Amino acid sequence: MTRWILAAVGVFMISWVWHLPAAYVISHLPLSKHIQLEAVQGTWHHGHGRILWEGRFMGEVHWALRGVSVLWGHPQFDLRWRQGTVQLTGQVRMRWDGLHGQVMPGAIPLDVLADLLPESLSSPVRLAQGRIQWKRIEGIWPWSAHWPEQLQGQGRWTNVMILDTPLPDISWQLHQKGSPILLSAKGAASWGEIRAQVRLTPVYYALSMTLAPAPGKQPPHIIRMALKPAANGQWQLSLKRPLQPQHPVSNY
Repeated sequence: MTRWILAAVGVFMISWVWHLPAAYVISHLPLSKHIQLEAVQGTWHHGHGRILWEGRFMGEVHWALRGVSVLWGHPQFDLRWRQGTVQLTGQVRMRWDGLHGQVMPGAIPLDVLADLLPESLSSPVRLAQGRIQWKRIEGIWPWSAHWPEQLQGQGRWTNVMILDTPLPDISWQLHQKGSPILLSAKGAASWGEIRAQVRLTPVYYALSMTLAPAPGKQPPHIIRMALKPAANGQWQLSLKRPLQPQHPVSNY
């Protein structure tokens, strides 16, 4: 008899945990205070909600528990993110040190990406057009942290236009271990080669760009307007800007 009682209690507890509302479980996760999920529906293992970053809408996310991963103590979820007509897929695993995730191969229009960035960073991005493509992006976001700890990925910026001037496709690599996030990019055309690096921290971003013209060639007028000639025959640009206007950072 005792055995049956224990079995019944066990079944009840499993059923109770399995049917816990997503909103209840998420409210007890040690997420960053800058990230909120609202309009949450469903259970912890299969549901959806709206993502907010510091109060700014960042799209809708749907999640579904992957197989029996919860039995090994590190639940893994399939994710589907949507912003307007753009949809991306990925996976996230919950571990003791934070969320380990990856974004599957995909692409996002530059104007949609600009909507997801802080205003000081989105403004220059809106001067350009094209699509950002990648093979895969992986990262680790520690519990309660404002900033990811590790990121890596690579891809291409295609159909590049800056101020209505077409430019060659640009390949890029994303790397981070600690801070800052480093984004390196390069592209080549008949008139020369462009190399750039963006350093991104929670406080500021810094951009450095170098253009090496091909012998006897002149880069497009818009490029020469943005860059300054250097002593070695190259053209360069360096700037540093705050991500938040209330924390001014001077040029260097």
